Amino acid sequence: MASFGVEDQVDVDLARDLVAAVERCAPKFQIRRGEGKEATMRIAQEIRKIEPFLKVLASRKLGLAQHLPPHPERMAILEALIRDKLSDPADTTVAAREEAILSSLKTHLSA
Repeated sequence: MASFGVEDQVDVDLARDLVAAVERCAPKFQIRRGEGKEATMRIAQEIRKIEPFLKVLASRKLGLAQHLPPHPERMAILEALIRDKLSDPADTTVAAREEAILSSLKTHLSA
């Protein structure tokens, strides 16, 4: 998240929440002794697939923090969004548009 841009383009508080949500939602791999670096690289590959989506979520331009309820509901919503995107990362360029993200968020909130 730190590489997403200067602080005026990134909602720092939301980015912190996103990091925590990504850590909870990251794929779990069986790790044998001595495979720590390889397992980390496999997880990073999966997360990189949704990086454009995460960049949009963390952007101040989107203003997602204004639309999300306070903790712990915020974390549950972020985790649901990330799990959904991790399950189908192929459409990140299409779904990374702000309108699509806000629409998805409204769907999650109304459910």
